[in-house]
Amino acid sequence: MSRPQLSDAEWEFISAFLPVGEYGPYPENLRAHFEGVVWRFRNGAKWRELPERFGHWSTVYGRFRQWRDAGVFTTLFEERRRVRRRRRARLAAAGLGRSRGGLTTKKHLSCVPQCLPLSLTITAGQAGDSPQFIPDLNKIRVPGPVENRGSRGGRPVTWDKQLYKLRNSVERTINKIKDWRGLAVRYDKKPESYQAGIELCAGLLWIRHLGSQP
Repeated sequence: MSRPQLSDAEWEFISAFLPVGEYGPYPENLRAHFEGVVWRFRNGAKWRELPERFGHWSTVYGRFRQWRDAGVFTTLFEERRRVRRRRRARLAAAGLGRSRGGLTTKKHLSCVPQCLPLSLTITAGQAGDSPQFIPDLNKIRVPGPVENRGSRGGRPVTWDKQLYKLRNSVERTINKIKDWRGLAVRYDKKPESYQAGIELCAGLLWIRHLGSQP
């Protein structure tokens, strides 16, 4: 018993593109005939050498000519573009992207030194951190006086060595979130459900922190 030429999922996809007459019964052994065509081109054999399990060689050859003339193989080849576009659209809608680790989601956040999140954003795995810096900061609301400095207003750009040392707080906060397996792996298909899980975890981190304060 040789291995099958197509998986059930592959056949389900391909069968939708095979022309069937408007009248009469559905052709028998259609999958076997198609797999026979695959076997013949895969092995470089002559049509007359086709194994009997695929049907009589002349029947399989006749099917091949019908599908060839109907443009079935051209359609299957061109369909890959539409499949890829739909796949990319589904991934974008789900907040997934391809990175070195495969299909992943990336978490961007800002936090306080105690590893407590202040803002959260999820993007596709290949997205960079820098483009999310301003959107994350815009989600933070800190009450205080507004100081207008410089020619354009706002605070001058400076570099604080001590504050820079605290940059590891972000990674430590992400690791706290990853303690929840469902958030580290992401089992939720919908991005809003995944974000809700992250917000739940972040909320509990704050509740436990505040509850421990005198």
